[in-house]
Amino acid sequence: NAMVSNCVITANNSFYEGGGAYQGNFYNCSFTSNSAFFNGGGADNSTLINCTLTGNKQLSPNSGNGGGAFSCTLSNCILIGNSSAMSELTGSGGGGGASSSVLNNCELIGNASGYYGGGAFNSTLTNCMVISNSASQWGGGTYNCALENCTLTGNAAKHGQGGGGAAYGTLNNCTLTGNRADLEAGGGAVNATLVNCKLFGNLAYGGGGAEGSILE
Repeated sequence: NAMVSNCVITANNSFYEGGGAYQGNFYNCSFTSNSAFFNGGGADNSTLINCTLTGNKQLSPNSGNGGGAFSCTLSNCILIGNSSAMSELTGSGGGGGASSSVLNNCELIGNASGYYGGGAFNSTLTNCMVISNSASQWGGGTYNCALENCTLTGNAAKHGQGGGGAAYGTLNNCTLTGNRADLEAGGGAVNATLVNCKLFGNLAYGGGGAEGSILE
């Protein structure tokens, strides 16, 4: 795979996957306003270190994942304002910020998904900040993710199903605050397993802190 450093990757498009990049190693790079029809609007199948992903998009409403990154390993990265157009009518993907990825010491801020996981979907997050992300249905912050020592703040599940902070998945030593599920249950978390977690100031139609979850 290629090694790329200190580059700006902007306004590129892919009909299939990896709008900005596919199968590469990137250090100190910026991915901005790239798009892919199916997977990985910013990057796909890549390793990113100290990178910023901003305003990248996954475009297909019928199938696809990862507005910012898909199937990537990200360390010390910032993902801001990326989006997945995954439609609630089909419900088979999501992850506005990242999908099917491993994230270490990253910040996911203001990303959005049309269905699952505004910040992250089917991913592993360690020492990450998940802030002000949104999903149309499940998991404003994360959906079906494994989180360790993460903070989830101000995320929202907007139109149904619930889990403003997290839906499904496992959270260890995490803090969930100020998240909301506007029309359903689990402002902080829904149908998740939470171990040694702190939940405060979350809001939902039912189960402001957690709904249908295991808390240990």
